[in-house]
Amino acid sequence: MLLVGFNIMKTNYSAVIEVLRRIALKNIKLDKDQDYFEEMMLATDDYHPFDSEGEHMLSKALDSLPVRCDYRSVKSYWAWKDGREYLEEAIAQFLEDTEYMVQDHCGNAWNFPPGYVLPERIVTPKSWEAVAEKAFPKIVKAYRE
Repeated sequence: MLLVGFNIMKTNYSAVIEVLRRIALKNIKLDKDQDYFEEMMLATDDYHPFDSEGEHMLSKALDSLPVRCDYRSVKSYWAWKDGREYLEEAIAQFLEDTEYMVQDHCGNAWNFPPGYVLPERIVTPKSWEAVAEKAFPKIVKAYRE
């Protein structure tokens, strides 16, 4: 059956999660065992905020973002601008949720083998909004590839 008149866009949510994990790794630093943290971030779902507000916001924002902005149309311009703001807010919320999961996981000795010394400091950005603003083009590109 051939669908005529439908514009079906290819999307890749798993690529978005991969980009977000790399952004989190770039911005969250532990005072010890950064290599172990990086391996766990990329290889497991220990730090993925399933069923969080950020996850739901991110999915909804990506799906509702217009394909492009037609600057000759006021309606298209505002749809793009509002979509961008909502996606940046969702990215920031997702990264903030990830930060809380890292702090929760690294603060509990039961999550590590016996004798493991927990990190004393976890350094994170003061504002995830600035990180989200820079990440916007990467996220959109990953989603649409």
